[in-house]
Amino acid sequence: MWETRLAIEMSRSVKCGSVAHQLVGTKKVQEVLTRPGQVERFVGKTTAEKIRRTFVALHALDMVGVICFFR
Repeated sequence: MWETRLAIEMSRSVKCGSVAHQLVGTKKVQEVLTRPGQVERFVGKTTAEKIRRTFVALHALDMVGVICFFR
């Protein structure tokens, strides 16, 4: 996937979205942002609270733990 993304970025083609938007969609980034204080590193407390209200439960495939992620 990343090799394809690099090829697209290096080409002269019209592109949609950015690498930053693609990374936000990855589960690891979503997992990290659910940790206390992480969203607050980028926005104020009030905005962070609004953002956190958009999080929903994400169940691990093994059903051992539950984390939150963006809808």
